[in-house]
Amino acid sequence: MEERRGCSWRVFFVIIFGIVACAGVTTLVGDAMCYDILSKRLPLYPSAEITFERASIRRYGMGETILILDSDDPSSVVREWYGRYTGSLARQVQEDNARRVFFGFTKAAWSVTTAEDGTGSQILLSGACMAG
Repeated sequence: MEERRGCSWRVFFVIIFGIVACAGVTTLVGDAMCYDILSKRLPLYPSAEITFERASIRRYGMGETILILDSDDPSSVVREWYGRYTGSLARQVQEDNARRVFFGFTKAAWSVTTAEDGTGSQILLSGACMAG
């Protein structure tokens, strides 16, 4: 009788360890997938400076990411760059069914305005992956 009780506790701990390990691996893989997708959907504009960053876990990881960037380039140039880039990415995703499924886990938006001082641009990047 004693042996069975000891054995059942070992089995219990093995099961708990397995659950925790599985959850950890799932989180790491999910976070890596989110990073891969959002870093493609919300690229940093060349030579722009990050002036604000907020992320749930890490930039472009699981959860939400907000970035504000400043660029010396006029807002029309920056908008055109993001438009060309995101249009090209959308065409690539439409041609690749596997990518389309993974991109469905994310939400991404960008906007470009003229900087407050009237020169250059302010860029807002907003992304979410596997977030409620």
